[in-house]
Amino acid sequence: MQIVNGGIMFVTLSLGTRGDEMGNPEEWALGIGKEIAGKERATLDKGQQVAMQREIIAEKMLQIWEEILVEFQAHCHAYNEQIKPKRILTLFRESQHQFIVKPDAMADTISGQYDPHTKTIVISTVGIGEQFYPEVELRDSGSVRLVSRTTGFETSPTQIAQDALRKSLV
Repeated sequence: MQIVNGGIMFVTLSLGTRGDEMGNPEEWALGIGKEIAGKERATLDKGQQVAMQREIIAEKMLQIWEEILVEFQAHCHAYNEQIKPKRILTLFRESQHQFIVKPDAMADTISGQYDPHTKTIVISTVGIGEQFYPEVELRDSGSVRLVSRTTGFETSPTQIAQDALRKSLV
C-alpha cells in the first residue's frame, strides 16, 4: 500500500514468518499439502536415483572387469613380442572373478580380483594392492568410471594394466 502525504511517501510491507501464516485454514492446508508432496517427490526421486545407480553398476562392472582382463592380455602379448623375454608373461584366469599374471613357471607377479558384492576391483603387484571402485554418472543411459581408492582419481582399464605391469617388471 502506498500513501502520499505532502510529498512524503509511506510504504508498508507485510512479510509472513517463513510462510507459515496463510490467509485462511484452507490456504494453509493447500500450502502444507504442496510441501509434503514436494518432499515425497524428492524422496522418490532420490530412491529412483539410487536404484538406477545400482542397476548401472551391476550391469557395467562385469563389462569393465572383462575390459581389464583384455588389457592385461594385450599388454602381456605386446611385452612378449617387443621384449622377447626368456620367460613370457601369461595371464591365467583362475575363476570368473580372479586372474594372475606371471612369467612361465615362476611366482605370480600380479593378481586381480573382482568382488561382485562390493563391486570393487583389487589389483595386487609385489604385495601391494590397489583398490578401484565404481562411480556412476547419471547422464544419458548412465556410465561407470573407475576411481582409485588410493589417489581418488579416475582411471581406465588400460592405465590399470600399464601401471601394474610396470610396477611388477621394473
